[in-house]
Amino acid sequence: MQKKKNKKGVRLNLCSESNKNTIDCYSPVQVVKARLFQEQKEVEKEAEEKRKYDNRVKRAANALKNAKEREEKQARAAVRQLVKDLKKANPAAKKSSKAHAKSVGTTPKKNVSAVPKARKAPVKARVPPKSPAKRLAKAPIEEVVVSGVAGTSASGRTIRLPQRFRENN
Repeated sequence: MQKKKNKKGVRLNLCSESNKNTIDCYSPVQVVKARLFQEQKEVEKEAEEKRKYDNRVKRAANALKNAKEREEKQARAAVRQLVKDLKKANPAAKKSSKAHAKSVGTTPKKNVSAVPKARKAPVKARVPPKSPAKRLAKAPIEEVVVSGVAGTSASGRTIRLPQRFRENN
């Protein structure tokens, strides 16, 4: 009963301004709305506290996981370093074990084929195409051009002059 007696109620904010010299009268609707608002506020506060607690738990779990991974990584690095040190310290033991392993088993030699493999023919480089200026230089030039045809190319095509060089302007 003492706990219940000491438990203080939450003061509802029924109006935004304080009324010191006036009598406060509120309708039951205003009181119900204020209580609902206060309950919603408490629910949101509890949800926020729960979210913060969950985040703390997740951070602690991640910290433990990361610490464990770090320890495993350091252990693997120590093992690798130890293997390197042992290889450097005993290079002769490693060589002798390989020589011993080879002498124990006999492997037949592979037959060498007498016919060599056919080689591919080298790809011929393409001949660069001749520029039109060179083709024009080889074409026979007529002294007077009447119809606008300057000559023929090496492939037999007729070469026509542009309109501005023709005499029919």
